[in-house]
Amino acid sequence: MAAPGPAAIGSKAGEGARACGTAGPPSTASALLWKSPDDGGSAGCRLASESETDCPPHAEGGDPGTWPVSTTIDYAIPACVSRVAPNRLGQQFGVSAPNRVWVTDITYVATDEGWVYVALVMDLFSRKLVGRAIETFVDSRLTLAAWRMALGRRHPDASLVHHSDRGGQYAATAYRAVLESRGITLSMSRKGNGYDNTPMESANGTIKTERVYAQR
Repeated sequence: MAAPGPAAIGSKAGEGARACGTAGPPSTASALLWKSPDDGGSAGCRLASESETDCPPHAEGGDPGTWPVSTTIDYAIPACVSRVAPNRLGQQFGVSAPNRVWVTDITYVATDEGWVYVALVMDLFSRKLVGRAIETFVDSRLTLAAWRMALGRRHPDASLVHHSDRGGQYAATAYRAVLESRGITLSMSRKGNGYDNTPMESANGTIKTERVYAQR
């Protein structure tokens, strides 16, 4: 059995979640975006104005309605490969203070209404989620929404290290430009190495087990 629809998932995903005024009926994921209570009411509501991912994911076989969309960049596109940041985190997961390292990822959930994609941002010091967004599409608009929520809650300075996998949503021009404009240092996992982002991978599994599939 699939998990409940996106609205139900949103209600379980974290404190302070509320609907974002995007177009579409409230029962669909395109009308639901998690925001922080202190983000000023607008940080997570800019989906329509953002460019989509210009580093498309590697094409994989299978029915797109049956399998979730891949997030890994297409290594056959040199321009995308050139945007991959070094693995500056280097599996050094012990952090001495908040807002020093944020780890990020996108996970997916099969619901009664189809696949939905969840972008998360976690402070590596506290292991608490500071940003999150949910949608039926998976491009840089999704990751930017989660990033803006995190900014609205934490206001980090330029000493922050942002670590992700090599997803096209994180290599996208629009996403990198927002981070680089604030002086944020980018770090990316090595190719195909999930251990480089172990804390975030673990959090994804916990969220699915305790907050999504428990509703079945």
